[in-house]
Formats: sequence, C-alpha cells, structure tokens
Amino acid sequence: MSYPIAVKVTFDEDSTGHVAGLSWKSWDPYRPDPAHKGEGSVTKIGADKLDFRETKAGILILPEGTSRHPVVIVTPGDFGMNRNQLRLWAHNYVSHGIAAFVFDSRGAGESTGEAGGNSFSDLADDVLGCVGALKVRPEINPHGIGLFGFSNSCWTVTLAASRSPDIAFLVLQSFAAVVPWKQEVFRAETQPRVDGFPSDVVKQGGDFMRLKFDVARTGEGWERVQAVMADAANARWLPHTNPPASLERLRRSFAKTMAYDPVPALETLRIPILALWGDKDTYVPVPETVEVFKQAMARAGNKDYVAKFFLGAVKAYW
Repeated sequence: MSYPIAVKVTFDEDSTGHVAGLSWKSWDPYRPDPAHKGEGSVTKIGADKLDFRETKAGILILPEGTSRHPVVIVTPGDFGMNRNQLRLWAHNYVSHGIAAFVFDSRGAGESTGEAGGNSFSDLADDVLGCVGALKVRPEINPHGIGLFGFSNSCWTVTLAASRSPDIAFLVLQSFAAVVPWKQEVFRAETQPRVDGFPSDVVKQGGDFMRLKFDVARTGEGWERVQAVMADAANARWLPHTNPPASLERLRRSFAKTMAYDPVPALETLRIPILALWGDKDTYVPVPETVEVFKQAMARAGNKDYVAKFFLGAVKAYW
C-alpha cells in the first residue's frame, strides 16, 4: 500500500548560490481543482533556521490522522540516491503511524552538490538542517524526531545525533563501528571468499587494500600501487578493491571519509537506539562491530538500546 504525499520541500537559493530559505508546500493529489495539480499553500522558513550550503529537496509523508506525529528522517548514503529509492523504508514507518521524511542526497534528484567524496560532517549537517525544518511543522511532534541510517549513512546519523539534542532516537541498519577503511578491507576479503575465490586470490585483494590505504594515509608509495594495479589488470580480485584513479583522489577520500572514527560520536549518545545486523553480512565485521558498539554504549551510560541479529541474513533488511 502506498501513502499520499503530504508535503513537498524545496530549499531556496539567493543570487550567490547560498540557501536563503526553505519552502514547504502542502500537497493533495486528490484535490479536485486540476489547475492546482494537487498543490496547496506554501510555508516559508527563513535562512536563520537553516545551515546549508547545498540545496536539498525532499518529501514528508504523513500517516492518517491529525495528531502531531513522530517522524523518521530516512537518510541516504553518499551515493547519489534519490528520495524514491528510500520509499521502501519510509512506507514501513508510515504504515506504523510514524511520519517519514525522505530527501535526495547530494547530486541526486533535485538536490545540488556532488555525490561521493563528501565528509560525514557535511552530511550530518545536511540531516540537522532537515531536523531544524521538521521540528517547526505543525504536523510533527518536535520531541519525536528520529533518524534512520543504513550501511554508509549510519555514520552520518550517529554523528548528527551526537551534535543535536533534538534527536529523540536512532535506528541503525548494518552499522559498522570500525573506521571505514577497516570495513572496506573486511569487505574486499570477505565477499570474494563467499563468492568462492581461492584463498590466495582473496589474500592478494586484502594485501592490496592494506597497501592502498597505507599510501592514502602517508602519501608515499603511489608508484607501487600503480604497479600492482597494472600487473593485476585482469585479476579477479581487482574489481573488489575499488582501484584508485589517482593519488590525489585517494588521499582526499581517506581524509574525508575513510579515516573517520565513529566511536567518539557513539560515546555521546544517551538516546534510544535500535541496531540491526544480518549475522552473515559480508560488508560489515559484525562481531567486532557489536563489541565496539556495546562498549561505547557502556561508556555513554546508555542502557536504552537493542542490538538485534537476523540469523542467516547477509543484510538486516526488514
């Protein structure tokens, strides 16, 4: 079952390209007047309530009823995802009486910016801009705003929640509590092994990943990386390693995302958290992640969390 769009959101730029305000337009697809095509009144929010450099566009989907609803912001990763790709999760929440806000990630749909290469700090600020806009909506309970992240975007939402008292809860799906470069090494070794690659081939891929990230960290040894990629041009393991195009891009990616440590943000969270994993995940080191996650919750003094496993599942889809 699908649900009608309640609100369409656009971020308005000034002549310099900076966000000057936000427009919420009520939306009723069943409105009888065809001249309006379902469009209703427009509410403007000034730039003093926003902190954006990029233009974001999204949709608020409301469940039935006139009460003030809790809301979940379904947060995309930095892969150019548009809002329609997030509706699967949004409709799950709406079907349980919880509003959902989905938005186009940077470089997708009607949102500006470029996909890929953004820092988690920038992406967290995007989410907090959405939070600031939602909490003034009459349909929304300002004390019931939660964030949902999956895979890559779990790092974004945990960081955002650590920065704002307006976040009431978190839902994390396939969260990795290790630094991204370690998660990537795990993925590059585990997925080929599951796919039946011989152990020596798996080892070659893992060794290259460690070399790649060592060069990314130090800036030294790029010639060796190039040589290995040239020798392995037709090797089965190479496509699993996301081969770098240049030293500059490799180092920029490492500085902005791959070296990000998610633990300090976790250690500040004292809000309810639901964390979900598939126990056979080939992208996330689940046992290590769960141990790090629980230790961080203990240091935060947070006992209000649930860590749930889906046995036999590769991903914690639900």
